[in-house]
Amino acid sequence: MNLIVNLLKTINQFSYRQIIITALMIGTLFLIPVLLIVNQQRHGYTGKAAVLVTPIIITPITTGRLPVQPPVIAGVKPYLGKPGDEVVIWGDNFGDNPTEKKLFLDQQPINSIISWVSKEIRFYLPEQARSGQLRLTVGHWQTTWDKPLTVYTDKTITQLSFQPPVITVKNITDLKTVRLWQVINQPPKIIELNPVITASSYQLPVKIDSYQWIALENSAGQLISFWQDPLEIP
Repeated sequence: MNLIVNLLKTINQFSYRQIIITALMIGTLFLIPVLLIVNQQRHGYTGKAAVLVTPIIITPITTGRLPVQPPVIAGVKPYLGKPGDEVVIWGDNFGDNPTEKKLFLDQQPINSIISWVSKEIRFYLPEQARSGQLRLTVGHWQTTWDKPLTVYTDKTITQLSFQPPVITVKNITDLKTVRLWQVINQPPKIIELNPVITASSYQLPVKIDSYQWIALENSAGQLISFWQDPLEIP
């Protein structure tokens, strides 16, 4: 009680100006914690140490622009594969994930696309994939890879083996034509077999140190599926 009386006597000795300044200082001391709490709530700060909560950023799904020049396929790898294998197409003017894009293998649409950017397209061979040529369309442009991609399955019996300079075909039936690209952007070496070959093992009549692409055809001009140890693929 005496403390309050003494405090009132002390305040009574203050001038109006001193009383106003003192009141403002006390009010400021009470206002600062309130402002800090409001700021924490507005900016996502929580906890005793005011830890910043990482905001959730939702990135909208967008598609890029179409190319202004026709697409060009410079290469494809590998030249054979089984369903589920990844295939890479590289070149230029594919567009950056444009909406108007389509990819085909032997006229079959490919929907298992991994990525599609201006200079590269990646996709998985679908379950029902067939051997044939790759074709892509972007907007009103389209282009075709002129070399057939060979697709094999666990039921494929024909095997290709390459031990330089010899290429051996095993378990082959009705082999008529071999197209062999030693350099990917040059015309292939065409080997016509007469009579057609049906054999458990047959060495092609050519000696080479390396090749970049190969395709086998029967007497009807159809592609022959074959498998090859991935470690042997050039």
